[in-house]
Amino acid sequence: MAFDVMYVGNDYRVVGFQMPEDGNRYQSSLAEIFPPEVLDMIRQRSEQPS
Repeated sequence: MAFDVMYVGNDYRVVGFQMPEDGNRYQSSLAEIFPPEVLDMIRQRSEQPS
């Protein structure tokens, strides 16, 4: 999930968010939400054994 955060007054506020789609659109929707360098980090973490 990606959050849109804005500094308002003396506080940070979440003003929007994006969630990846389910199923066969999951990977392509991640690519639409995140820049390539962040997408690489997400993929690396998902490949690590738990």
